[in-house]
Amino acid sequence: MLSCILTGIGAGMVLAAGNAVIAATANPQKMFAIVFAIGQMQVAAMLIFLPELISLWAHSGIYGFLAAWTVLMLILLKLLPEEPTEPVVKDNSHSPINLKIFLLPSVLAMILIGISDSSLWTFQERIAYALGLDQETIGLVLGGALLSGMLGASFAAVIGTRFGRVKPIVTGTLWMAISYLVITQTQSQSIYIAIELSYLFAYGFVIPYLFGLNGELDSSGGAMVAANGCNLVGISIGPICAGYLIVESGYPAVGFGISLLALLAMSMYLLVIKKHFAD
Repeated sequence: MLSCILTGIGAGMVLAAGNAVIAATANPQKMFAIVFAIGQMQVAAMLIFLPELISLWAHSGIYGFLAAWTVLMLILLKLLPEEPTEPVVKDNSHSPINLKIFLLPSVLAMILIGISDSSLWTFQERIAYALGLDQETIGLVLGGALLSGMLGASFAAVIGTRFGRVKPIVTGTLWMAISYLVITQTQSQSIYIAIELSYLFAYGFVIPYLFGLNGELDSSGGAMVAANGCNLVGISIGPICAGYLIVESGYPAVGFGISLLALLAMSMYLLVIKKHFAD
């Protein structure tokens, strides 16, 4: 338990520092998209290699690999900027950062995004089993979904803000909301697989815009770190809420509820865009 706590503290510090670096770049949305895509690529690769390590050295193989990989990544710290940028709120007034940045709707909306995403992802395997998919097929679908998320993030990095911020956020979030409804209500294996793959593409596409917008508002990284913290809070309570709804009303109730949460989060982001940007 102590090692888990220490690992969590370290991971949180790395996450905060990394997001602060992203927020300080000229284009936080594009940089976050690149980082997200690389992360998804690593996870997809681990889905292939980690089972082999388990068969050879059990859990020691997994944790040994993760420890070695983390040490290897320390080399890249040399590429980080030596000094942080001056904390600035990037709005029309160009006023210094203050605590109000942490009360932005775009920060708090990440709680709703975390709840909606974790509520569905936690029970993906159970939903697939209920549709009659076998374990091997489920693994392929989930692995393919991660690769689809990587492609979505890569697409977001390519197009950037040439179409503004409103259109990508609205398009991606609406598709996520529709996917929540379809995945939790369909009885077709083919529809489930197709929507699963496209849903992760939409998620990977829209997430860089959501986090990147907070980075644009606050180049010190405070807003982006706060948004990540809110997202983690949502991820932690999502499965609890979803489990209760499943017991009481079934999967369709979960799909309906998290769709509404996603749309509410989208509305909160649109309010911030209207106030701080010229989209």
